[in-house]
Order: sequence, then structure tokens, then C-alpha cells
Amino acid sequence: MNRFTVALGSNVGNAVNNLKLAVKEFSAFSTLLEVSPCFENPPMLPPGAPTEWFRYFANAAITIETGLAPQELLLQTQAIEQKLGRSALREKWSPRSLDLDIIFSDPYTELQEAQLQIPHTDWRKRNFVLAPLLHLTPPKDLPGEILPLARSTENMPPALMAALNITPDSFSQTTDTIDQNKILKEFQQLLDS
Repeated sequence: MNRFTVALGSNVGNAVNNLKLAVKEFSAFSTLLEVSPCFENPPMLPPGAPTEWFRYFANAAITIETGLAPQELLLQTQAIEQKLGRSALREKWSPRSLDLDIIFSDPYTELQEAQLQIPHTDWRKRNFVLAPLLHLTPPKDLPGEILPLARSTENMPPALMAALNITPDSFSQTTDTIDQNKILKEFQQLLDS
């Protein structure tokens, strides 16, 4: 059995539902091991792209286990894309109902063919791939680490988030008075952690 990490993206129609349907399709030929949270990201577009192509993507990633070889998995991902409405005649970079990319395999292997490159070309430079990958277990022998890559990437969504209640009507507030110095101190502690 082979393990693969697949990136999923959609920016046409109900994008989140498109990702859910795609994940379900993988169950026909693989075992689903992990699913990342869904992220919203701006599209990567070439200079001069039509303004109507600027549609935010819903992005996620999954780890699957399958008996398929990489080339067979590529054919399956293309079949899922077409089944869920991706046109084979669309222009490159244009909006799409589904975009599935094989990012890497576990154990880590490199494959360079005309139709398939593993690891996927430029995955380290793409926020929409890195953000979901932070939530999956990477291959044990993956060169470099995903978290340091993500931290060095501009405009990366936060991996951690904190809430600081500062209004008198906060559901967790235990007093009606607000100590501004205390709030500033707590805020600085959050930044430092």
C-alpha cells in the first residue's frame, strides 16, 4: 500500500461542498487517513489575468492509503475532477470547480514525468498548500520541515489563535469593571507566547 498527500481546491460553485464531495470520492479506491481543516485563499494568477478570475479558493489536504501506483492515482484524481464539474477545455489558471494535486508520497519518493511530478512543483512556495499541510502528518523522511516553511511564507494564516475578552458583556467576564492595564498586559503575554 502507498500513502499520498493530496491538495484539494475549489473556487466555483459551493467550493466547500465540492471539497467534501471530492473527499467522499476518494473512498472508492483508497482509505482516508487524515483530513485537514478548510482554508480560504486568494488565487494564484498570471499577470494580465481577467478580473473575473479573481475568486477565493477553498483549500484542504488529505492523506490517503491506496494500492494504486502514482500514475494510476493521477488518473483517478482527474476522473474525480471531471465528475465534479471541472472542464477539460478550461483555460489554465481560470476558476475551477475542483483542483486535485498529488503533493507527495510516503515513504518520500521523487517522480519527474511529463504529466506528474512528486513532490508537486513549487509546493513549498504556495500558501494554499502549506496551510492545510500544517494539519497533516508529513512523510517521516520529507526533506525540511513544513512548520518552519510555513512560518517563513508571507501572508500565512495563523496556526494558533487566542481570544481576549475585553468587553463588560463578555460571556466569560467575571466583573463589570475593565482594567485597561491588565488587558494590555494579557495582550502582551499572548504576543510573547
